[in-house]
Amino acid sequence: MSSEEPRGAAFIEQELMATPWPLVAPSIADEFVMPRYDGRSLANVPATVGAMLSADPVGSLPPLDQAYWQQLGKVEHVVLILLDALGWLQLQEELAVTQTIMNRVAERGVLLPMTSVCPSTTAAALATLGTAETPVVHGVLGYELWLREYGVLVDMLGLKPVYSKGVTQLTDWGWSPDDFMRMPGVGSLLGSAGVRTSAHLRDTFIDGALTRLCYRGFDHLIGHDGLASLWEQLGADLAAARTQPSYHYAYWGGIDREIHLHGADTDDWRRAYHEAAASLGTWVQETLLTASPPNTVLVICADHGFISTPAEAAYPVEGSLLERELLVPYSGESRCAYLHTVKGRDAATQERLASLLGEGYVVVDTSDALAAGLFGTGQIHPEVEARLGHYIVLARGQRYIDRLGRAGWMRGRHGGLTPQEMLVPWLAARVDDLR
Repeated sequence: MSSEEPRGAAFIEQELMATPWPLVAPSIADEFVMPRYDGRSLANVPATVGAMLSADPVGSLPPLDQAYWQQLGKVEHVVLILLDALGWLQLQEELAVTQTIMNRVAERGVLLPMTSVCPSTTAAALATLGTAETPVVHGVLGYELWLREYGVLVDMLGLKPVYSKGVTQLTDWGWSPDDFMRMPGVGSLLGSAGVRTSAHLRDTFIDGALTRLCYRGFDHLIGHDGLASLWEQLGADLAAARTQPSYHYAYWGGIDREIHLHGADTDDWRRAYHEAAASLGTWVQETLLTASPPNTVLVICADHGFISTPAEAAYPVEGSLLERELLVPYSGESRCAYLHTVKGRDAATQERLASLLGEGYVVVDTSDALAAGLFGTGQIHPEVEARLGHYIVLARGQRYIDRLGRAGWMRGRHGGLTPQEMLVPWLAARVDDLR
């Protein structure tokens, strides 16, 4: 990395933090990060992969700004590893104290911050990476969504009713990914340009409804049972793709799991990070450097960051005055909640919601959020307004709206718009430069 690049990263971080916020008071605007779908966000990654592989256009968004990838040169194979919940600010802390493969990639390639999408959560992010479109276009707007077409609040990771005690999924009700998301998947878009595609996921996810939704058109869906299995199969898959341009996507959720269970203030997530970094470093040294095809680029990024959410920061919704205002249970995220109110949208309702929630939350009219581009640009999905409801509640600090007793065990969360949650890394290098 040249002497200019660290300053470049710091400058971009400051710019991302300073992006104007039309939805909140200027006095608290620095608490939030606005998504930068114009070329500095996770939403721009699929188009960047397409551009690197000369397979553009992929989706309707532009690639990341040139500073993120143009210096990588000729590219024929992209290996993209998504480390769920590895935020930019958290990664900066670890790079400063421990030397791993992440440091080598940063030193010999590109390390820059970008934003997640809104909300900063896995379901919305994976759908964005799988379609090359923003949440407002693909319609997967959070972890839990009110789907009026089914008349139920749905867990979008498992595609199942939130309040169900059984194993019912929307697939049991006739749900199909092609009907739910009526746009081509990234696998299909790259495949039509002659790019071989593969996705490497935990084997328990391979047959899941979200996988069917996000990885439509991929040539190969490959399951693994842990990090060793992931790298072994990824190496074999890369070798098999030597004769044509290829895109290899790999997902690892170990950091995210520890965050939810233990929060940001313990070493549990750090252990998960170092486990992933150590095993990745071994694979790079023993396999990628010795057997990868020419012109291979390694990319490491994340879907969102995280923040600790202690029990005392919760607003318990069950039995509260807020619950009486709601037509259906709140949806979206606990830190970016969607409210369908009994009395609809009016100034008195908005004031009452703000009063009930207090200064720890910002209540935003959904129409204002859409107009500001909070959920992205493009042709709005026909169900977006119904899914978002009348008002959006943005949590400040560590606060969140809780239900189902989750505050008792979920110590860390994401989905909100703080810098800790919204800033994510773009880490990329040519494999040849890692020797």
